Amino acid sequence: MSTKSIHTIMSSTPAPETSNMTPDASKTKKSPRPKSTFMLHAPPPPGGGNTIGTNIGKFVSTDHRYAALKCASRKHTVIHLRKTNSKLVYEFQGGIQALETPHTVRRGDQEFVCKNRPFVKFIRTYVANTIPDDESVESDTPAK
Repeated sequence: MSTKSIHTIMSSTPAPETSNMTPDASKTKKSPRPKSTFMLHAPPPPGGGNTIGTNIGKFVSTDHRYAALKCASRKHTVIHLRKTNSKLVYEFQGGIQALETPHTVRRGDQEFVCKNRPFVKFIRTYVANTIPDDESVESDTPAK
């Protein structure tokens, strides 16, 4: 077979059509992760074992760590998060640390200056002995 016939064969195969495809059409969107509800509980009393305290707040997030970061940004330091309809409790210690140089975040037409950053440290996971009612949330502010 001569080189002339190879070039003829290769040039006779049509190229795939790409004119009607947009650059983003080949990419598929990731499906969003399902969100879960986590209840923030008061820490157990000393010597209380695996009992959990009353409900303090409700946080919706995709993961227990992200829910703990939300708690830390609201100035909670001892964090006991329980996924609703479950007895599994995640314990974290967290807080807020000041940034050395504040940075600006732009969302839409508004600019926000971020001066602090939340942080959390995972301590342990345990199974709660008793579960308070998921719907009752103790408020930090007094009722009027």
